[in-house]
Amino acid sequence: MSDGLEKKKENNYTKDHDEFCINLKNQFEALEFEITSNINISLPKKGDIDLVCYDSETIIYIEVKNGENVEGQFDHFLVKRLDDLEYLKKQSTGFKNLTTTQVKYLFFAPKCFSKTLDKLNKKKSNQPDTSDIFVLRNLNEFMELSTQVLPSYAKRELLRTLGVTPPKSDEITVSAIQSKILGNKALMYQFTCSAKSLAKFASVPRRSENHKNTNNYQRLVKGSRLKEIASQHISLKKDFVNNVILKLDKENITFKSYEAVLKKHITNYISPNDIKTGSLTIAMNYNSAFIIDGQHRLLSYLLSENDGLIRVSGLVVDDKIQEARYFVDINSKASKVSQNLIWDLHGDLSPESDEGM
Repeated sequence: MSDGLEKKKENNYTKDHDEFCINLKNQFEALEFEITSNINISLPKKGDIDLVCYDSETIIYIEVKNGENVEGQFDHFLVKRLDDLEYLKKQSTGFKNLTTTQVKYLFFAPKCFSKTLDKLNKKKSNQPDTSDIFVLRNLNEFMELSTQVLPSYAKRELLRTLGVTPPKSDEITVSAIQSKILGNKALMYQFTCSAKSLAKFASVPRRSENHKNTNNYQRLVKGSRLKEIASQHISLKKDFVNNVILKLDKENITFKSYEAVLKKHITNYISPNDIKTGSLTIAMNYNSAFIIDGQHRLLSYLLSENDGLIRVSGLVVDDKIQEARYFVDINSKASKVSQNLIWDLHGDLSPESDEGM
């Protein structure tokens, strides 16, 4: 290959690389990250750092490779990232005096095929201390979430995907009924709480190119439906009678039974089999609660100024396959309510309304 063609190829690579980095920078800013650096931060000896972002006391170091020999470049990235991070923390790069509890390393390979991404992830898994490294093509799914819900929700989902722990601990405590279900293989907690409080940390599991497993089986939410529910139901201070169904992480919940107190103070109190009343505390982590059913009802509160009470059935299921099957049962096997029956109910429940007449 002539020097001219080689130079042209190098220039095209640099142009594509910088365009992708600029797009990434714009996306992190759109997701409302606290700090987003300029692209191509120069290093004192040789090379540069493509992009650095900061949020939730977490530095996110970003490397972009869109040319050939990505596997070799990934090996180089594994070696250089730690030295680069030390430079960021010591020099006046805007990250020197920040409170940092976590660091995440993102390797973007936008032009790679899925097989190559699989190879990179396998190579990563064979190395020690690489749980903080993530191989991605782009941020498209999070930008879609930003459009459909809110940038703050999409950012939270990205931080959850990266395993970021919230710097500030928060929790909600509610009265709840605990019962055993699914042949005693799971627990269900039934409770009522502030919809806005719950919506701040409940997530919608979803399938994407980076999460093809039983932990992510839900579809994306629809922004138009969220807005419709927010404006035509919540803003009119209407209520939801049916329960939202959540999957709760047992590591983030604490249940304290009232049964001993009830037996002590209520004469002839008989505790129902496998049912307990008590207080349920949910730590508001990014992985605390996943919405199995009712995502539009709950997340629509994020788009409304009004709060309200939401009824919840929270499941704690250790078996991921069983959990996914339960979701399928809820969403695909339930019978659709006949439109004629809906009109009959209008007539019985509100005979003087337009719909009832």
